[in-house]
Amino acid sequence: MAAKEKHMLVTSFHSELTGDTRGHAYFLEMISQSKKEKL
Repeated sequence: MAAKEKHMLVTSFHSELTGDTRGHAYFLEMISQSKKEKL
């Protein structure tokens, strides 16, 4: 389970325990997009 509002992302699981990196990739993409918007 995950939820996003504006620049906040919350999750109710620990994806690092499963080996599934999609959550981390999404979080990193959010950071990348935020930096692009500030330029």
